[in-house]
Amino acid sequence: KEVFSDTAGFSANRVVLDQDGEPQKIDMLLVTGSYFSFFGGRPLLGRLLDEEDDRVEHAHAVCVLGYQLWRNQFNGDEHIVGRPVRVNGMNLQVVGVAPPDFVGAELQRRFDVWTPTAMYADFSHGSRESPNSVWLHLLGRLHPGLSFAEARARLAVASKGIEAALPADRANANTSTCGRPRRCTPISVMAP
Repeated sequence: KEVFSDTAGFSANRVVLDQDGEPQKIDMLLVTGSYFSFFGGRPLLGRLLDEEDDRVEHAHAVCVLGYQLWRNQFNGDEHIVGRPVRVNGMNLQVVGVAPPDFVGAELQRRFDVWTPTAMYADFSHGSRESPNSVWLHLLGRLHPGLSFAEARARLAVASKGIEAALPADRANANTSTCGRPRRCTPISVMAP
């Protein structure tokens, strides 16, 4: 029996938006294709990122703009969807704008732009597949009726198998998602 009914992942990054020759630092969140649906997000304009955007590395250079960035930097342009924005020297096609009340995983922080984790290598110094890179925070919603104790036990078993299959000298060696790890892999478990 599975532990989670739904999962999502994210990783924050500081990037440079170059709009009209005026570079400015903004906060970007790389997200899995399930991120917006995990939080029940609905777009203000266009669409939000989905599984297809995140399936293949570099296949979809797309982004969703945060409401404040859209209002302040793009003057609330209702025709922004489909246009490119330049982030860290790369053109990303705007597919949507998030509503002003969208929060996501980090309650204390608002992001300016979201892009798929499949773009990770374009905004970092490595591949998202590298066992020596610890960069993704995970969220999981427990299956209905599954207790935290049962989830912890199942994750402990899975962690041992995963640990055995990965290189011993990787960056997050000897971690687990539960129990008493030496270091904790960033995973949060939510009730259904």
